[in-house]
Amino acid sequence: MISMKKLIITLISTSIMFACTSQEEQANVKMDYTLDWQTDHLHVSLVYTPTEADSTTLHYGEISYGGQADIFSCVKNFKGENCSLLTDSAAREIKLYYEGTPSLSISYDMEYDLEDEKLNCPRELFRPNTDKDFLYVQGLNLYLHEKGDKDYLQRVKWLNKPDFPTFCMYNEDGSFDTKVAPQSEFYYKFILGDRRLHVDTFELYGVTNYMVTAPLKNADYNRAHIKDFFQKVYTGYQKFWNDTIDYSYTLVMYPFEKIRHEVTGLGLGHAFLSRYNHYADTILTKDRATTVAHEIGHNWVSGEQWFGEGFNDLQTWYILTATGLRSIDDYVAEINYYIRKLHHSEIRNLPNDQIADNFWKLGDYSWIIYWRGAVYGFRLLGQMEAMTGDPHAFKTLMTTLGKEHTLGMKKEYFMEKVSQFIDRKTLEEEFEKYIIRAETMDLSASPLPTGCKLIVEADGTPQVQITDREAFASHFILE
Repeated sequence: MISMKKLIITLISTSIMFACTSQEEQANVKMDYTLDWQTDHLHVSLVYTPTEADSTTLHYGEISYGGQADIFSCVKNFKGENCSLLTDSAAREIKLYYEGTPSLSISYDMEYDLEDEKLNCPRELFRPNTDKDFLYVQGLNLYLHEKGDKDYLQRVKWLNKPDFPTFCMYNEDGSFDTKVAPQSEFYYKFILGDRRLHVDTFELYGVTNYMVTAPLKNADYNRAHIKDFFQKVYTGYQKFWNDTIDYSYTLVMYPFEKIRHEVTGLGLGHAFLSRYNHYADTILTKDRATTVAHEIGHNWVSGEQWFGEGFNDLQTWYILTATGLRSIDDYVAEINYYIRKLHHSEIRNLPNDQIADNFWKLGDYSWIIYWRGAVYGFRLLGQMEAMTGDPHAFKTLMTTLGKEHTLGMKKEYFMEKVSQFIDRKTLEEEFEKYIIRAETMDLSASPLPTGCKLIVEADGTPQVQITDREAFASHFILE
């Protein structure tokens, strides 16, 4: 038993240590933010400790994030104390000029109001959105930062908070608590508030997870439906990978304000932020459920896009089928849809190295790598099964690659591991042909997984057809 005297000494020591840590932390904070909700917009104050003499350039937003070239228009009323400001909207820069001051004060407003017409999904997904009834903003379009690899310590605290439910993802529990962390930890975190917002929690594997929704219709049904789906999918991934999940996951299903696009979203580490067309009575429609499962799947599969997106799609359909949430017919329908889209796309032969530069043109440019990667992967599974006789080729392939490498997959490692099952020379030649140079994929030139065959429709479109339902169903296992 600990004596009272010893306990008091321990508490005092702990308090002193905490105070010292706080003081040290305070001294190292370079970007000190205060967020202040002002009825219908967010006011931001920054106390900035300069690292350069006389002048500094701060940046807002990233052109690579959502293709938002005019993101600077979301920020209003720049003001500075102990410095003069010069803004460059085209470059998304704020140049600060000062003389020998230890810290600078900068303030600005986030008060972007979405346009009523000609609005596409990136604008609503990647831009701040504020009104008297809601707040939506992400770290990359909220905070200023120095360009380059500098990752200074940042603090975020609140003055006035919204009078409606609000979830701050930068805190694990979604609270308004003051947070001190490297800047990079705030970039891909969001703040979402809405008078309709519900924040539900549930336990999986001893960890608290968060479900953030704002249903316009059938709130109780939709919340229960989403929770049930999430738990089944998440458990399916855990069993497939035999994974011990020791982190919280946040799933957000939030309606678009202005547009009718069916669904889109962002994978944000251990979170998925989705936006959807709110006119349906059921939020988690079939397509939206597939999208949610895909984004959850990024906890295990990412990396070069042909793999991170294409093979993650294969993983998504596989998990949905293996958990009984989808049928084998649904699986074949998904792969056939991708085959059809790839076959008829005007850019089906766009080389791999040209995709990134064209991605934000949207349309096929945003989808071609999904179609190409998934169809290539499905073809590969047939080859593996023919060479090894293993009906569980996908399970074997992914576990052979290993989670430590499927998260951030590189071509070289992929080749090394898959050559255990397929001739290395053939593997490299076909990867170069179909993924890198993007020649039209010949599905008739190699075997498909057992239980199905290739047919060609009247318009020349190749399609997969199930021939033996039992044999095809046997491919899908979790453990």
